[in-house]
Amino acid sequence: MEEPYTSHNNVDGFPKGFKIFTALITEHGKARYYLHRFKLADDPMCLCNEGQQTSDHITFDCNLLEAQRGLMIRKIVGSRGSWPREKDVLTTKYLQAFSLSQLTFKN
Repeated sequence: MEEPYTSHNNVDGFPKGFKIFTALITEHGKARYYLHRFKLADDPMCLCNEGQQTSDHITFDCNLLEAQRGLMIRKIVGSRGSWPREKDVLTTKYLQAFSLSQLTFKN
C-alpha cells in the first residue's frame, strides 16, 4: 500500500517536512495525479473523491487534510502572515509552519 505523504525527522539533514513539501510544490511527489501520468496509479483522484490529487488540492482543498492544514494556517496567521499563500511563498517563508503541521496522508 502506498504511503505518499509521511513526515520524517531530519532526513538527510533537511528540516522535517522539507522533502514532502518540495515534492508537493513542484508536482513531483507521490500524489496520485503525478503517479497516474506515468501509469503508476489507476486514477488521479484523491481519496477524498472531491478532486484530482494534485499539489494544489492537497495543500488548499482536501478535506482529509483539514486538521493538518488548520495547524499550518494558524501558525502562518499567528506569525502575522496571511492565508492563502502562493506556493513559492509557502516554500521560502513558511516551511517551518508546514513542518509543524506534521502532514500525514496515506492510501
